[in-house]
Amino acid sequence: MVDTITHSSYQAPKKVAPVTDRHSENDDRFDKYADALKAGDTYACKILRADNRGDEMIISKFDMLERMWVAEMSRYVREVQIVRRERDGWRKLAEGWQKKLECDSTLPTHKTMIRRGYSLLEQAAEARNTHIDLEIPLGFSGVK
Repeated sequence: MVDTITHSSYQAPKKVAPVTDRHSENDDRFDKYADALKAGDTYACKILRADNRGDEMIISKFDMLERMWVAEMSRYVREVQIVRRERDGWRKLAEGWQKKLECDSTLPTHKTMIRRGYSLLEQAAEARNTHIDLEIPLGFSGVK
């Protein structure tokens, strides 16, 4: 006679309560934390964390939100760096061509400035190829 193993006999009991039992529907702590993070209000985030220190579930949600925020902000910072490099490249090109037109021989020469300008634009184009395009949401306007 073959003894059949039931599905539940070899699984460890679940330690986490079902999603419906975790928090009530009217729990707005996560929304408050997200709003404070969007506004750049680190003091409010600190207070929310301190008030909910005993609730591991909400603290893990806060941590997840912060990780997402940092990832998004790093993309935003990369975008700013690329745009600045493009701006500086175009500025060097304009100054180089202006020097050439005015026959200005002061250092750096017009050839050097034009070469540097094209180099910066090339670096920016290479960075754009690997960069993830993003749209800056309006909620980021308050971040300092």
